[in-house]
Amino acid sequence: MSRSRLHLFLLCALPLLLLACNSTAAPVGPPVVISSKSFTESYLLAEMYAQLLEANGIPVERQLEETQTRELHALMRGGLIDMYPEYTSTALLAILQEPPLQGEQTVYERVKRQYEQQFDIIWLERAPFNNTWALATTSEMASHHQLRTITDLASTAEQLKVGGDESFYDRQDGILGLEGIYGPMHFAQRVIVSEDERYSVLLSGEVDVIPAYGTDGQIAGHHLVLLEDDKAFWPPYNVAPIVRREIIERYPAIPSILNPLAPLLTQEAMTALNWQVDGPEERPYQDVARTFLIEHKLLPSSQP
Repeated sequence: MSRSRLHLFLLCALPLLLLACNSTAAPVGPPVVISSKSFTESYLLAEMYAQLLEANGIPVERQLEETQTRELHALMRGGLIDMYPEYTSTALLAILQEPPLQGEQTVYERVKRQYEQQFDIIWLERAPFNNTWALATTSEMASHHQLRTITDLASTAEQLKVGGDESFYDRQDGILGLEGIYGPMHFAQRVIVSEDERYSVLLSGEVDVIPAYGTDGQIAGHHLVLLEDDKAFWPPYNVAPIVRREIIERYPAIPSILNPLAPLLTQEAMTALNWQVDGPEERPYQDVARTFLIEHKLLPSSQP
């Protein structure tokens, strides 16, 4: 081949070679559709999953603020979404419709096995934090009445005012169920307050005890005390990414990308993350998620 023909051949072949290289590096297949439930913690977790996958070359489509458990489950089974953060006892009670179990690993193993067998949905590693129901009080009130456990609360209830919405007094996972385990709780007053008012009435002293969730940001933000459920009334609610099996078969690196996040999500870490979004700073959850991943070296600091 003459030098001129060789030169012409290389000029023609170079774009094709570059295209081949780019197509090899680019993600293959449609994006992973990630959804969430409609509250801060779920947005944060789903956004962390999305940022980690994107940083590792897996395309993502966000459909956050989607809906609640049963609707998300139906969307996932229909192939309309591929992944979202789910809680172990929520899956056990609401989807599998089985009775509550105790023991964080026991519940996790049960839902993991049943979801894979029944729905072809895979549970990745669970986080250690437990966003179960709880009872919260101020540190001053806990110190004054020597409150550390719900047993302590039951013995001094007649000196305290409790605040919660109507369902808290009627549901079996509220006061009714608690009294079945801890005995009658004769509070000095039972005040009905909305979900949004709980923390404001506690901090103002209108009530002394309120129902809470274990990782509510206000717990860290206002240095509140969660009373220990010393008789294990409430089941555990650990979270994990759940993913359609088909998606993991398409992108088999997903478990190795997302599983390192799980052990970092401790009770203290998740509560603090929630407070950054829900507290006075009101930081966007996207920024809070990115900062956490960078600080723990799961994303490079140059990540946009």
